[in-house]
Amino acid sequence: TFTKLHHGSSAASIWHYLYYALRCGDAVAGAELLRTSTSTNAAVSARIQQLAKFQGPNNTCLWESNSSESLPEATNKADLSDLLARRQNVATPFELAVLGLLLLDKDESSALSSVLQTIEDYVYVQLYLAGDDEQALEALGASICDFGPSHFETSNPHQNDGGWSFAFPLLLSQQYRSALSHLAQTGGPRGLLEATHLAILLGSDLSKVDVGAAAADYSSCVLTSLLVEFAKQLQPVDPEAAIVYLVRIPADARKRTELAKLLVETRQYERLAGVVGANGQRIVPRSPPALVKYLEGDTAQVSATLEEAGRLAKNLRETCELFHLAERYDLLLQSINEELARQLEEPITSPDRKYWMDAARTFYEEHLGTRATKDYVTAVLQQRHATGRAETTKTLLKLMDAVDLLTKQDFKAATATLDELGWIPSSPADVPNKAALYQHRLAGDPVLQRVYGPVLAQATNSLFAQWNLVKHSGMMMDVSTPVPQRLKSLQTQAQAILNLAGRVGNLNDATIAKMTNMVAHMG
Repeated sequence: TFTKLHHGSSAASIWHYLYYALRCGDAVAGAELLRTSTSTNAAVSARIQQLAKFQGPNNTCLWESNSSESLPEATNKADLSDLLARRQNVATPFELAVLGLLLLDKDESSALSSVLQTIEDYVYVQLYLAGDDEQALEALGASICDFGPSHFETSNPHQNDGGWSFAFPLLLSQQYRSALSHLAQTGGPRGLLEATHLAILLGSDLSKVDVGAAAADYSSCVLTSLLVEFAKQLQPVDPEAAIVYLVRIPADARKRTELAKLLVETRQYERLAGVVGANGQRIVPRSPPALVKYLEGDTAQVSATLEEAGRLAKNLRETCELFHLAERYDLLLQSINEELARQLEEPITSPDRKYWMDAARTFYEEHLGTRATKDYVTAVLQQRHATGRAETTKTLLKLMDAVDLLTKQDFKAATATLDELGWIPSSPADVPNKAALYQHRLAGDPVLQRVYGPVLAQATNSLFAQWNLVKHSGMMMDVSTPVPQRLKSLQTQAQAILNLAGRVGNLNDATIAKMTNMVAHMG
């Protein structure tokens, strides 16, 4: 278009326009210029016609040709070389530049020196002369990298181009990683923005590896690092916008991890991922939250991201909230059960103990117990082969209730609860049965196995407390039983529990010693 507008004016000779036509890679435009001019040499016309034919009528640039070959050498190279030699001292710089480009000869590139006024001109000519020579391209890229930013940047401290003076020749020589890294590191927030969007636009072209860079997963690495860094800048002010960039990460595993980190760091779970309905199913409103929207409603990806966020969360309450949102009820119950087992041995006045008991009981009753009106959570647990974890939750809550009653010295109610569970031996003859319960029925449930010993210790404490009450005040739950008989019964059961604790083997020596002393005192 430029050559068509200006050709015929008195502002410059045809050599100017031929140079810019070739500078744009458009030999067809150069051929059109020659059709209206009589001032060019036949050798020049023949060479431009050769390049125009290679380009084809439907392409705007030589390198858009469907041909897989490099630009062809001049069929009349000798004539052009002779012309260049004869015109060397009399021709204008643009005439010499055209002859140099037409020759495609590195040895004649000096003819271009007087018209190469910008870095872009220099890089273009080097690439033009290189054709498809990959080694030449790498050499150019290495040369630019060796010069470094200071060679290209202005010395004027008031002129800051955000790193583009060095990034531009790097991009032209396909040193994409170096160019994008330079922009991101030197251009401030704007440079990071520009580098990130350039990386998105370049897409698969990023697979071209910089000189000296490792090839493995190259394009994904470049794009991912920029997307992650740019998303971090957006996250504090607009986490939804940050998600837009993170979902572009090529590798699914890394994408999931970065999205999970964003959820954990912002803690805006409902805003970004939604809420769970009364039946335990995640609700997807008409206007979906950002995570659902930008993962294109892929429920499996959304759940997997929330699950990973749960694993990355900094405290157990957040972990459980995220597992709940992910509908990973197997993991939710496992986390709750682990915490209930830990809280079992804490004082009953502990706020954390009360919180976890209340939370577990509410969840169980709403989704799994008699108050549950929907079976969605049960179906999820069945699908995950984890229905046993619900039973574990139920058992742990009963054990904690029993421990609370024992602590309050409500021995009758506590004994009824423990008898219902069938965990405590009533006599030495019952010890083998309870040991079998531990070894077989609880073998697949390490949480319940872990609390069995502490429950036995609590039961021994209870029997010792009852023995003291009967011994010193005559107080008994069953007044029809004579005091000596009741004392003997309590001591016998305590001995049976001690025997079982030895067979279970998950109590420390100090606890066993304490239990032994209590039983001995009762004897």
